[in-house]
Amino acid sequence: QTHHFVTHVLQNHGKAFEYRGRRVRNQYQVLSNNALKTLYRTSCEVNRKEALTYANKWMTNLQNFSELYEVDGPDVNSYTSLIGISGKAYEIEQAEEWFEEMKSDVVGIEPDTLVYNVFMDVYANNLQTTSKFQEDGTRVEGVIDGEVARAKIEKLFKELQQSNKYKPDSDSYKILIKLLSRVNTTAAASSAEYFAQEFLSLQEIGAIGTSELGEKDDYLHNAMIYAWAGNDSDLAFERAKWWFEKAEKTLIATPVTYNTMMHVYSDRAETDRNACVEVEKLFDRMVRNRIEPSNTTYSTVMTIWSKHKSRDSTAKVLYWFDRHHDAFTRNPSIRPTTREYNIALMALSKTSNLEENSERRRDLIQNARQIFREMTHGSNADIRPTTVTYGAMIKIISKSPKPNAWREAKSLLVECIDNTRTDQGMNMDGVRPSGQAFSSVLAAMGNASSRNPLIAIEADEVMELFREIQSCFRLRMHPQTMQNFFRVLASSNNKRAGLHAEKWMTLYPDIFSYSPSMQSSDVLSMQHLYRMAIESWSSFEQDSDAYERANAIYIQAPDVVKTSPFVLMGLMKVASSNKSADSPLKVKECLDQIRNLCEAEGNANSEFFEDIGRVQLMTACSNSAGDHFEIATETFEVQKASGRPLRDNFILRYLFCIKNSLDPGVDRDDLVKKIFQLACYHGAVSPQMLRLLHTLLPANDYSAIVPRDIPNEWIANVKADRRAYHDIHSNSRRRRTTNARRDNDN
Repeated sequence: QTHHFVTHVLQNHGKAFEYRGRRVRNQYQVLSNNALKTLYRTSCEVNRKEALTYANKWMTNLQNFSELYEVDGPDVNSYTSLIGISGKAYEIEQAEEWFEEMKSDVVGIEPDTLVYNVFMDVYANNLQTTSKFQEDGTRVEGVIDGEVARAKIEKLFKELQQSNKYKPDSDSYKILIKLLSRVNTTAAASSAEYFAQEFLSLQEIGAIGTSELGEKDDYLHNAMIYAWAGNDSDLAFERAKWWFEKAEKTLIATPVTYNTMMHVYSDRAETDRNACVEVEKLFDRMVRNRIEPSNTTYSTVMTIWSKHKSRDSTAKVLYWFDRHHDAFTRNPSIRPTTREYNIALMALSKTSNLEENSERRRDLIQNARQIFREMTHGSNADIRPTTVTYGAMIKIISKSPKPNAWREAKSLLVECIDNTRTDQGMNMDGVRPSGQAFSSVLAAMGNASSRNPLIAIEADEVMELFREIQSCFRLRMHPQTMQNFFRVLASSNNKRAGLHAEKWMTLYPDIFSYSPSMQSSDVLSMQHLYRMAIESWSSFEQDSDAYERANAIYIQAPDVVKTSPFVLMGLMKVASSNKSADSPLKVKECLDQIRNLCEAEGNANSEFFEDIGRVQLMTACSNSAGDHFEIATETFEVQKASGRPLRDNFILRYLFCIKNSLDPGVDRDDLVKKIFQLACYHGAVSPQMLRLLHTLLPANDYSAIVPRDIPNEWIANVKADRRAYHDIHSNSRRRRTTNARRDNDN
């Protein structure tokens, strides 16, 4: 409205100004300066770039009008507003140009203290460490490096100190200290300390004035506490406490002061629980001093407790969450916000990684569901789910012990995506799914996908959803997301799992490429990724081409992947699951490669790889269409002679080889009994083994060696429920009774 008014005056009353004399014409300068000043003060509430465009037009009109009618042109107020508007629009270079033009010989206006303060504030508000939001809701980072801004603002401050006419006022010091406190380095904090002490000395003798910015009295103390908050040293901690106690003693402490001091304890909270306790003590001091806690106070306490990952800390977060709601019933001005709800959900999501007890995990998920329902169906319209909300909730649900938890996690992801859809496309300002949400859903599917081919199809649909919205929201495919997807494929027993893996490797080749600058953790992640991609072909049991397709992935892998025994284990698993006649020979070839790698690198896990390799070799012998009993027997004897325990799966596979290769008879029965005695000695008698013994031994022989109650030492190293053994005997007795009745009937 101001812009249209100024334009109207310029176009329709220009001639009136020309004929009414110099005094009336000079009113145009006042009009323009007032318009610029108004725009400077309100540009945060409108489109900043548009505000800068208007300001540049008015400045050009004012310059042209002054030349045309030989009246007063832009003055110090005009340039002050323009510099401030440029800074708010993130145009630092333009602000610098206006400042230099103002001081040039052509214009010849000497900047006063207010100009310096506004110009220094431009640097303070445009650091890369600060976060801002444009009018369309997108986040914008500051546009100047902290150290560069520090050098520029200190130079401006020295210029002001050396000026003959103007001197720094209280706001000059506070703006300088504000920037230094945000640079977040020890050197900047020390510099801020120097200027703060200098300011206090000048203030004591009454040698410093104030300006139009009018910062509050507590601002200096809050900035100094924040300046030292980003340093982990004991000196920084003591200096922050000194400034806090000084503010408290002089009775200028505000909720911001206490909140900032709580922030000092934030970095220590991850490893030191006492830091969380100290924050609670600060809260109590705040209440005793009759300072009303704000929303930020409650959220800060919750955030600090959430950093300490434990069940007790999560309980504390929920306690402060409830306490905030209780305080709201007494004081409606501190209404809980979406931030507090998200902090509670994030704390629950962190604890879900640590919670192993299934009952406590169900309680945790129930608490999360209740908080989520309050956000979606609560009476407060201002509290609604955000990207963080859906991400945390999906992660919590993905940790559920229920086998179908992935369905709820996927439905939440689809709900989040549907909230962004409009008739014109995706709503960029609304809730958007995060990459972590997709990873959590796929992780839940991986936990439930054992031998379930349908989950692989569902996982492929999740990946297609990611691909659909990736470009809209600038999501990046993270290696962990691809790992979780390949894990679903590898364990799903889906016949087309390998084809799915090949498709997504083609769509995202960058994830599978190696760079020398990679960290060791990134290399391990890539090795795991290739192993899962290779193992996805293990479900092609009837396809003789599966091993060749998996081997092709191994061949095209970078050298850092090929030299990993873990990746070769994946290739060995594909070979062992294939029923071709030469599969044991392929497994032996992989096992020999693993031995060579372990010997060359001196790998301490060589025995582990040997044990796993012999299990895969025995599996290949039991699955193969050919007769490889000699290889199986040799492998069994080598493992027995190694002195390491014989695992239940290893013995079971050897029994299958015996069943497939030897004809029934006394020799086979004696060998089976001997192997069973070894299984009992090593605590490796599994339910599957007992079922197999039913088919290998006559009923009398089986009853003679297998008692009704299995001794505990026989099953000490088997991961199976005790009830599974009871069911075996119940079923066997039922079968014997049924067979006897049938024989009697016959």
